[in-house]
Amino acid sequence: MSEPSNELKPRRSSLGRDVAVLVLAGIALGLSFNALQAFAHSPRALSWIRHEPKLASFESLAGELPPAAAESVTSAPVEATPEPVATSATPTPANPAKPIPVPPPATTPSSKPAAKPTVPAATPAQPQIVTEESVAAPVPVVLPVVPETREPLEVGLDFTKRFHAGRGAAFVDARSAEEYAEGHIPGAVSLPFDDVYKKPELAKAFDEKGLPIIVYCGGGDCDLARTLAYALIEAGHKRVLVFKDGLPGWAAAGHAVTKGVQP
Repeated sequence: MSEPSNELKPRRSSLGRDVAVLVLAGIALGLSFNALQAFAHSPRALSWIRHEPKLASFESLAGELPPAAAESVTSAPVEATPEPVATSATPTPANPAKPIPVPPPATTPSSKPAAKPTVPAATPAQPQIVTEESVAAPVPVVLPVVPETREPLEVGLDFTKRFHAGRGAAFVDARSAEEYAEGHIPGAVSLPFDDVYKKPELAKAFDEKGLPIIVYCGGGDCDLARTLAYALIEAGHKRVLVFKDGLPGWAAAGHAVTKGVQP
C-alpha cells in the first residue's frame, strides 16, 4: 500500500493559513466599521457592554412648563340704556305738579299750520352679544419651543401631555406593529424600529408636518424609542424628543389609550 505523497502536506497547511487570515481580516474590518458607526452615534452600532446613553433633559432647556393659556379678562355684557327721544319742541316743566299752560298758536283762514320740527331719534348703543359658540370656544394652548439638536432630548409626562393636548408634536410609536395594535397613544403613528433598521429610507420618508417628533416605546428598559430617535435625526429630523415613561407611564397617569392599527 502506497503512502500519501509529502507534496499534499504543504498545500493543506497553506490553505488553512489563508482561511485564518481571511477570518481575521473580516473580524478586523467588522470591528473597524462598528467603531466608526459608534463614533457617528449610528443606531446600527453594536456595543460590547450594554449601557443606555444618557440623554439631555428637555425640561432643563425649556425651564418651567408655561401656563396652559394666556390670561384673559372677560367682562360681562353691559346693557345699554337708550337715550330718551324728544316727542315735541315744548320744554318739560321743572315742577310737574304745577304745569304751565301753553296757549295755542293763533291761526287765520289763509295761513297754514306751522310744521313741527323734526328731532332725530337717538341711536341706542349696541350691547355686547355673547353666543354659545363664543363661550364654548377652545382656549389656545401655549406650547414650549423645541430646539434643533444633534441628539434626541428626553421629555417627561407633563410636557408630553401639553404637546398632545395642543397637537403640537408628531407622536411616533417605536414598538412592533402587533404591540401598537394592542394599545397606543391616540394620534401616534406606528414606525417600528426593526423596520427602520432594515429600511432606513422609512425614517427619511416620515413626514412630521413641520412639528417636533416625540418617540416612545414600552418605557423602562425599552431602548427602541432611543435608537429610533437617533435614526430619525440621522435621517434629517432635527427636533426629536424621547418620552421616557412610554406607554405604561401614559396609561398609569389615567390618559386614554387607543387600540387598533389606526392612529
